[in-house]
Amino acid sequence: MPIPTPPAAAGPYSTDGVTTTFAFAYKSFGVAYHAVVKDTSGVQEQLVYGVDFSVTQNADQENNPGGNVLISPALPTGSTLTIYSNVPYDQPLDLPLGGSFSSAGIRDALDRIVTLLKQSNLATTGGTLLPSDRSVRVPSGEAVADLPIAASRANKFLLFDSGGDVAVVNLGDLALLLTGGSLSGNLTVGGTLLSSSGVVGFTAGAGGAVTQLTSKATAVTLNKPCGQITTHNASISAGATVAFQLLSSAIVDSKDIVLVQRASGGTLDAYNFWCDTTGPGEARISVRNITGSPLAEALVLNFMVLRGTVS
Repeated sequence: MPIPTPPAAAGPYSTDGVTTTFAFAYKSFGVAYHAVVKDTSGVQEQLVYGVDFSVTQNADQENNPGGNVLISPALPTGSTLTIYSNVPYDQPLDLPLGGSFSSAGIRDALDRIVTLLKQSNLATTGGTLLPSDRSVRVPSGEAVADLPIAASRANKFLLFDSGGDVAVVNLGDLALLLTGGSLSGNLTVGGTLLSSSGVVGFTAGAGGAVTQLTSKATAVTLNKPCGQITTHNASISAGATVAFQLLSSAIVDSKDIVLVQRASGGTLDAYNFWCDTTGPGEARISVRNITGSPLAEALVLNFMVLRGTVS
């Protein structure tokens, strides 16, 4: 039969919580060869044939193409329903050598080809969920720009810009587009990581706190990349230095750097603090009394681990 120009689709139909029968007028190649897509506020869901819907087709698909999709149960008000042809991408016609040359078979094969082309056009223009594994879909009525050629997008990031369109950017340009949010995992930067106004650091949940027991030489354990250490209030003699171990899984090896400074507690300008060595899972932090008198004070120290490398 001649295949008209309109796509092999029907709808969208508005759901009302009552209607269960929805018609389609394109040629059907089998009751199982249809897709039904529900759209609720831009979120699409493909219904399952034999579970969510069934199909009846008109007996004469040449002169009276189409049929009905039967939904069970009726869909609530507030969604739209679109019906699409979902013919498999194959060629079932077989013309054995010396056998009959069926004009009806040839006609159906040509109709099937045109229908498949229409399905492909719908898939590439965002008209359907099909084929979902080969397309980026946006809500009906929207469009996104074409991606650049492979050479232009190699080693770049794919993202959506402020207008919701697809963009391909270099890592260095990514900083210009980000205004917030978080990143899980590792971020490797080939150039310089800069901030025009924000502070580079750790977010809430990254740090922790620990209190030293027994003496200022007692080791503390805190498996965090940053945090606070409250020292014991044991006395440090005038001009003396006491060191203790910070045990932390955040410290990988001797190339890591641990920064230490006073947060509170103790006499201001009376101490020096530093980390003079790191190793797998540990760092040594030293506290020096730089006054001429003994000091017996609990100190609260901030620390932060920075990853280092020599390669």
